[in-house]
Amino acid sequence: GRRLSRRQVLLSAAIPGCGALKDAQKRLFAAAMFQEMDEYEKFIREKKLELFDKAFEVSDAQRVERGGLTILDVGVGVAPNFALLPTSVSRAIGIDPNAYMLDYARQTIAKLPPERCLDVTLIEGDAEAAPLADASVDGAICSLV
Repeated sequence: GRRLSRRQVLLSAAIPGCGALKDAQKRLFAAAMFQEMDEYEKFIREKKLELFDKAFEVSDAQRVERGGLTILDVGVGVAPNFALLPTSVSRAIGIDPNAYMLDYARQTIAKLPPERCLDVTLIEGDAEAAPLADASVDGAICSLV
């Protein structure tokens, strides 16, 4: 068979109507994202830190009362955002329709510093059908989706 370039894989996933990617394409897309996102994440890191700090800011009293915020990362991909979450977030839920992305997300999560102490749940599926109760998250991240 014909091999797709990384660029073709990335583009095919971004084109409307290509949601039904074949398994091999999903695997290649996940691998490309895991390998190629470092430069982008370095470039955008400070902006994300600033945005997440503002979005998930809580008072010390709220933090004690609630035990930390729970956020949902829609289209979690390889989970680059989890390392950037402020300490006000104690639980993160990542959802992605690509199981291969979640495999790479687990690798990213395993590298989080121990002091980060983030409770993470990963879900394979579409955000529209997420098995979450109403009002079970305090905020959401949706980037590059």
